[in-house]
Amino acid sequence: MKLNNSGRTAPAPRVAPAPSPSPFRSLGDELWAIARAEVGNVGRDPRLQRRAAAAGGSEAVPSDGGYLLSPVHANQILERAYLTGKILQRCTEVRIDGTNSFAYPVFDESSRATGSRFGGLEVFWEQEAQNLLPPLLQTAPHSMKPAFSLNTLTAKKLTGLLFLSDELSMDSDAFSTWANLAFGSELRFVLEQSIIAGTGAGQPLGILNSPALVTVAKAPAQAAGTVVAANIQAMLDAVWSASYVSGNAIWLYSQTVQGQLAQLTTAVGSGGSESRLWSWRTTDDGPDRLCGLPIYPSEYCLPAGSTGDLLLIDPSRYLLMMREQIGTVSLHVRFLTSESTFKFILRCDGAPIDKQPVNPMNAGSPPTATSPFVALAPRS
Repeated sequence: MKLNNSGRTAPAPRVAPAPSPSPFRSLGDELWAIARAEVGNVGRDPRLQRRAAAAGGSEAVPSDGGYLLSPVHANQILERAYLTGKILQRCTEVRIDGTNSFAYPVFDESSRATGSRFGGLEVFWEQEAQNLLPPLLQTAPHSMKPAFSLNTLTAKKLTGLLFLSDELSMDSDAFSTWANLAFGSELRFVLEQSIIAGTGAGQPLGILNSPALVTVAKAPAQAAGTVVAANIQAMLDAVWSASYVSGNAIWLYSQTVQGQLAQLTTAVGSGGSESRLWSWRTTDDGPDRLCGLPIYPSEYCLPAGSTGDLLLIDPSRYLLMMREQIGTVSLHVRFLTSESTFKFILRCDGAPIDKQPVNPMNAGSPPTATSPFVALAPRS
């Protein structure tokens, strides 16, 4: 990963390896070949790849059957998740292969004041024949070594099951369309929900549970369940400036507060005129905007008045580790009900890149900590 001018890790472009071409024309065509191989005397299609049976407890399919789906079809399901996920497609993704974890260094930086940036690294102007120890060291000795910690992501297993009737399996094209829609939508939902609210225990660490989150206090005497213009300004004050300037920051909101957001205004001059903070989208595929930044309704946001009903986040500061996607099909799990079982496994993990909020240089007193992740405190 690269460092940007501010010293923080810049998002790396997502580069996914191209899957091998599938010998099947669609996901449904492959499932139909599996069904024909397991029923009657048709015989196994030579294009199919059987998965090895496990000896004892294992994560593999049971010994009573199962075929690996072609990687190109398994990847198509995840690809649809990226195309529809407003959060997923903005995260910084790392692909791993042959290992179960990914370790990355994080600077232990809590302040941008001189002597604290990057956890203690110091750069100074030197005069001719000057003592190389800067005045700060002579009055308050401290270490000039940068401090950082090593964070590790370990692949968690996200599993999806789908039971397919024999009648539906006969229509391979219809099933292919439906399966991609269903799995793509559900994968997006579960992954993005964990990015926002994951506990970190057996699942990714979500933004709301991250120590990097800044929670902005409500305005004085603010009514329960409301959002006011002062909240918006306080959240903008608390977001990391690089996230705002780069355009990576987006708003997420619960639809229970949309009406309030759309009516927010600020006074302009002394003539009593007002300026709306909300602007409706002007193109079919463009977003609405709040203070110039894209804003999206999200099911992951909590109801009005709760922490997380309105979020200002930079998803590029969230690291998403992806290991592999495996699809398998078995005709034996639900044989008595004439159903096939389709199982999809995704190994992944994620966490915010930033370790904690940071006090900007010249932040004032008391300083206002900034972060790529900002939430509005409860109003109850």
